[in-house]
Amino acid sequence: MKINEDNFIEQLKFWNEKALEYVIDNYGSIVRSEVWMIVEIQWNLHFPGGVMEWEE
Repeated sequence: MKINEDNFIEQLKFWNEKALEYVIDNYGSIVRSEVWMIVEIQWNLHFPGGVMEWEE
């Protein structure tokens, strides 16, 4: 079955690995940016004025 925008949620419910790959490929950058924003906010709350360095 071809995974697309219309059926990926239903396929995730059936534990279809291809559906998860679809989500990562199409929404991974959005998830990464949101997670990074949350991490940065938490860092600044715990270490005010501290510089957070990230190596990729």
